[in-house]
Amino acid sequence: MDKFVTAVHRYYLELKESGLKETPRREKFLVLLKELFPASVDEISKYTDGAEKSVGIQGTGNEIIKTGRIDAYFGDLIIEFERSMPSKRDEPKRQLREYCAGLWSIEPVRRSYICMATDGLTWYTWSPFSEKTGRIGPEDVELKERETLILSGDPKSCEDFFLFINRLFFREGQLRPTVESFRKDFGLQSYLFEGVFRELEAAFDGVKAEREIALSYEEWSRYLTYTYGSMATSEALFCKHTYLSVLAKFIVWAALSHEQAAATPASSGLVRTLLAEELAEINGLVVRILGK
Repeated sequence: MDKFVTAVHRYYLELKESGLKETPRREKFLVLLKELFPASVDEISKYTDGAEKSVGIQGTGNEIIKTGRIDAYFGDLIIEFERSMPSKRDEPKRQLREYCAGLWSIEPVRRSYICMATDGLTWYTWSPFSEKTGRIGPEDVELKERETLILSGDPKSCEDFFLFINRLFFREGQLRPTVESFRKDFGLQSYLFEGVFRELEAAFDGVKAEREIALSYEEWSRYLTYTYGSMATSEALFCKHTYLSVLAKFIVWAALSHEQAAATPASSGLVRTLLAEELAEINGLVVRILGK
């Protein structure tokens, strides 16, 4: 980790009070990516290829009124570089809405993007969403704020920045399994949950009148009321609990698969003991996420 911290700190010093405009800031970030992730050269080339991507921006009618150019377009990331943040925060948000509207209007299946605005040191991220179908305009796009990260010169900040970039760009190597990192990836404020929750709501709305589904919802509502007293139930909460229930099952499945693969007849008793402890920790983890 020390070499990553050193590289990020050097990048910080190059940008701090440099007065650089948007394009040089983007280029310095690209140099940093190559230094931090030399094994991901092919992926970084996608970042380079996505720089200054053209996208048509929808007007009030069906005509395309102008063409915007995204500063960086990398997989599911749409990145807008600015000379100074947060003083210019409203401008990149406007541009990001335009880019999402333009991309979604031409995609047969709408992708779940992560929007980012940065000057290289201060980073903001949003989850974009629109209820409108077909061709949409920027005014139809909602940006839900997710994360804010401000890079400073201390080692902890540099390490956090590296983990932030790795998590959103490459996910290279084994990520440290902490409650906080798990919550960022799968919790109720995660990018994953935002997309899945919208799909769950739409799917539930289409089948909730069916007898079996209606009965499941009624039993779930009755159980929560009985367990928590006057707790108010809703379809949105039902979808959240569905997500968390499926997530917990996946965690248990992963734990069981891992332990069974490593088990031998001589170690089966030990495996069962360790597995019970691991599942207890998993249960506590999901409860903590749910509490958030």
